[in-house]
Amino acid sequence: MAAKEQPRKAVAAAVAPLFSQVLCEVVPTEPRWGGRKVVATDPLAAGVSAMRERGLAVLAEGSDPDKVATHCGYCFRALVDGEVGCCAEIAKALAPIEDGPAAKVVRTLARDKKIQSSLLRIWVRVIAACVALHPDKESDPTTRKRLADWIQAVRGCAELDTSAPGPEWLYDVFEAATLLCEAVPNDLLGLAAEVVVPAISTSSAGQGKAEDGGNKAPMTMAEALIIIAGQLNRNGYSVRDVLQPNSIVAFGLFPAVAMFNHSCAPNCAVVTFPDGHLEVRTLRPIPAGGELTVSYIDLLLPREERILELQASKEFHCHCLRCDCPDAFSHERFLSTPLCPRCHRTAPRPLMIGVAVDENPSQFVCRTEDGGCCAVLERAAAEAPLKGIRDMLNSDPGSGGKLVLLQRALKHTTSILPSEHCLVIRTRLNLALILERNGLFIECAGQLSAALAAMSNILDPAWPEQAEWWAKLGRVRIDEYRAAGTKFAKGGAAEARAKAKQHAVEAFSKAHSALRVCGGGDHPLTASLKKELEGAMRLD
Repeated sequence: MAAKEQPRKAVAAAVAPLFSQVLCEVVPTEPRWGGRKVVATDPLAAGVSAMRERGLAVLAEGSDPDKVATHCGYCFRALVDGEVGCCAEIAKALAPIEDGPAAKVVRTLARDKKIQSSLLRIWVRVIAACVALHPDKESDPTTRKRLADWIQAVRGCAELDTSAPGPEWLYDVFEAATLLCEAVPNDLLGLAAEVVVPAISTSSAGQGKAEDGGNKAPMTMAEALIIIAGQLNRNGYSVRDVLQPNSIVAFGLFPAVAMFNHSCAPNCAVVTFPDGHLEVRTLRPIPAGGELTVSYIDLLLPREERILELQASKEFHCHCLRCDCPDAFSHERFLSTPLCPRCHRTAPRPLMIGVAVDENPSQFVCRTEDGGCCAVLERAAAEAPLKGIRDMLNSDPGSGGKLVLLQRALKHTTSILPSEHCLVIRTRLNLALILERNGLFIECAGQLSAALAAMSNILDPAWPEQAEWWAKLGRVRIDEYRAAGTKFAKGGAAEARAKAKQHAVEAFSKAHSALRVCGGGDHPLTASLKKELEGAMRLD
């Protein structure tokens, strides 16, 4: 996330090389905001790569060291059955630190402290990468290039701001950083400090430390790691499975990507490419001088939840068009408000008489373009059904099993909530996965289709996570096609297969079209979806 606290130079020196293209540049925002933004230097079409960065990241899996990894810990490629890992050269280069005493400290801290394992492992990787890239250390050119990209990400931390959940977290982080630095041999820790400390010292938090009470003491490596922890809290980015955009596999530092500001109606998407690269791609045309924005959160969340999540995790109040002018987005109210209890036709709108748009309205009124029934609904009455639905979804399925629970939950949610409400969409998607596992492909396809129809009213057509669900629908339609011969009589089977094939082609076409925009022709998922689309078209 671009800085908000204080104005600094327009072009971030540590990330400037990644903005050397003529497509976009980092410029100051309005003086009252005191931050920066990324703007297009020329008109950009949809599907253009604005910037690509390979940051420093680690697997986002739990702290259990005995857990079998599903992805490589260095390039984050999905591992096939029986494969224990890849990237042997980079693993060898990092081994003196990542397999040394620091690894034992990480396991102990992850078990005993309230600190995420991923943060501890990022600290270790920062130290290990700095040591491995030292001129005295030998490695092959490919490994050194990857290490250099990681070190560039560390230097880019000079441009990032920090946040801390609270004093208790800060105390735990301080103690953990101190213990980790004590576990690393002094000579190796010194090599890492030569890179890390100068970069972090020039960040806003580092400068604040130097000016605090006139303290002129040099920054220690432990203090630099503490600041990196705060920067990860505020600016950390997820790396997703290249072929499954809804699956997060890693987490780390991507300071150039963090220069892009947030919008709840973004015109760009952050897409994962092989070998731990993140690429920012345009979703729709952007005029010269127009700001490029991405999303930091789940866009299916209702407005109030989005605002609260951004305040808690990023420490800013969202003033994007979708949050400040929700009525400009026709389906926005459906994400948070139940159906009118009187007419059940639509979700009531907030009654905004004398109420600022960023405040919580206490009443809602049922009114639509064609009138509505004008019933007034109190806020407490509007929110009461949501708690019951959440309790149902989080309850123990008991002897009836998850399938029965989700079917009952869906019947309840659709009776009182609009189809675009996030609880309805999530219930449909979860139910679809259970139906697929039970071989109920027609029913599964019905739930996926309904969920995608609702998502399409909210998300950009090229949104990558939505594209994965279109691909899932296409595969379910293929399963439906193959099962048709056993479910129908000879005459009915041909008709059922033809319909399933048509639906499969339509789903794969939408997924492929979306990936051509948000991933481009060289993205592995684009090529994979093209093959699946061609396969669906060849069905007899």
